[in-house]
Amino acid sequence: KYFNISLNIVNDGGEDPYHFACPYEGLGMVYFQNNDDPNSKKFLSKSIHFRPGITNDKYKFLAQIYIDEGNYTYAKEIVDKWTSFDYCNQEATAQGAVIDSLIFHKKGEYDKAILKLDEVYRKIEHNEFTFGMLAKAYYQINQYEKSIRLYESALSLNSDNDKYLSGIGYVYDELDILNESLRYFEESLRFNPK
Repeated sequence: KYFNISLNIVNDGGEDPYHFACPYEGLGMVYFQNNDDPNSKKFLSKSIHFRPGITNDKYKFLAQIYIDEGNYTYAKEIVDKWTSFDYCNQEATAQGAVIDSLIFHKKGEYDKAILKLDEVYRKIEHNEFTFGMLAKAYYQINQYEKSIRLYESALSLNSDNDKYLSGIGYVYDELDILNESLRYFEESLRFNPK
């Protein structure tokens, strides 16, 4: 109900946009959690534009979308904005290090990529988001066993997260353990049939 009301207000656009930053944030986060990255990116970007100093999940979600797209430059810009006023936030620091690791990997500096992620893992607070983020990053740099352990840790905290379930499914697919891959993909579809 409130989602549709906020969407109508935003689409109407007749008022001062500063008053709509909260609906922008809310819409962006709802779209993110429903795997609608294009709409999430649109609304989270507007929220950051209109209220850049307000800290919440809008920065980490938008940076994650850019990471998923392979656009590390924009992801790094978002994290840099976030850390410019929230420099003690461990999730922001971790996300920045993940981006650095992926850039190292893209340049062929594989040892640096692994060392960067290992360093982050040792230093940050362990929670669902950081486990999931690091699991995906280890997967992207072909460190499958570490990725599985971290996805399992994330799933121990949130067993119905379709992104973690499909993520571990992809890891098992890479390892050619197809029965496990299929099991996780089917479980993921149970929570998000899209």
